[in-house]
Amino acid sequence: MQLWAGLDTRKLHHILLTFEDETSALGQTLALDVMKVRLVAARALPINQALMQEFRVSSLPSVFLVHRDGTFKQLTTDVTDRLHVIQALKSYHAPSLHKGLPFPDEILIKTNKSASSRTLQKSTSVSKEYIYMQDMECALYHSLALEVVRVQTIAGENLDALKVYVGVLRKYFPGRPSLLNFLQRLHDYLQSAEEEIDPEALSSFLKKQSVDSYLPSTEKWIGCAGSKPQYRSYPCGLWTMFHTLTVTADTVNQYEVSGNDPREVLHGVQSFVKYFFGCRECSKEFQKMAATIDSTVNSSADAVYWLWLAHNMANARLKGDITEDPENPKVQFPTWNMCPQCYFENSSGNWNKSEVMKFLRSHYGMSNIKLDGVVFMTGEKNIQTIQLLALNKIGIQKSGYFSQADMNFCAFVYVLVAVLLILCYYFFITRRRQKYSFKNKYSSV
Repeated sequence: MQLWAGLDTRKLHHILLTFEDETSALGQTLALDVMKVRLVAARALPINQALMQEFRVSSLPSVFLVHRDGTFKQLTTDVTDRLHVIQALKSYHAPSLHKGLPFPDEILIKTNKSASSRTLQKSTSVSKEYIYMQDMECALYHSLALEVVRVQTIAGENLDALKVYVGVLRKYFPGRPSLLNFLQRLHDYLQSAEEEIDPEALSSFLKKQSVDSYLPSTEKWIGCAGSKPQYRSYPCGLWTMFHTLTVTADTVNQYEVSGNDPREVLHGVQSFVKYFFGCRECSKEFQKMAATIDSTVNSSADAVYWLWLAHNMANARLKGDITEDPENPKVQFPTWNMCPQCYFENSSGNWNKSEVMKFLRSHYGMSNIKLDGVVFMTGEKNIQTIQLLALNKIGIQKSGYFSQADMNFCAFVYVLVAVLLILCYYFFITRRRQKYSFKNKYSSV
């Protein structure tokens, strides 16, 4: 059967085969779902009358599990969507098909919210001049709850990588208080694990919620919404979050006397992409670029600039790719319309580095984060407090931009002045008493 052409049949025993029309994204979604499942490959086919007749396809989309011996089984008949296909695979007798699949309840949550998500995206006035907290929260949720937990085991190098990634998120993600509390809990949970963490146990931990600490389980894209479900979304949100992390770290280092590791954020990004990012080809390309981090990044500003260059290199490589959204083509960012001063002589690619840095710090800075679409639990702190709390988290006081070192120095000066005043008072009173004692002594003679 030609379906197996190009596949390593020594490692693959099954094909998840999707028949669909050009408007469907089910095959692509299922391919991502089974990417880390052993023994299974996924293929999506457009309308092919000969194969459809062979598989007795009566409606689209239709999903089959094809075995190496040529036999096959249709996984769903009444309803064919992502949830029902994953449930069918979960109930399949082969245990090898279970590990790495998403949990049906996670899919159900997203399915129930999809209608309101589309309504939100249409009703929200979206501008490319801003970035959206909702997109970053979506990317964060997807990276942890859908990507990390799919690996077979979390131990050794990938456990260390996860600790680095979460450590960076804990320090620099400019989120709501409950999310920052969650990231702190997750950081502590990972640090307590010395050798291995079970992916299912981690998944259960991620689902624990309280009004003061939880991971928002949402995929309502706003600024990163594509013209179709298969476009933009998660990769766009991930890049947005990564850029924001570098700019936040750069802001911290501007106001802290003792600087942090300037490569810290990039190493966190590299750790996640290397061990957990679902697109393995993308991961390999990123690792090639990341080989230059240690030799070229010497400051937090360099980290901001390096990631921007890497993103533009990725855009140039993927221009015209099937993953490109035709309504949002891959371009060099920022465009001339967004930042004309970022270019010399209106020439594409001839960048004015100082102006590019100004743009990046402004565009991905906390004052440019829109909170449209962010949903709060009952009892959560007011939406207007997020950015102020984020500023306080990194040690920046809005009224005076004093760092913690500045405040410590002020306290030292205050104590020193108080001691000097006490000494002056003591000296003045002592001298005054001596003076009066001397006068009284000689006036009585």
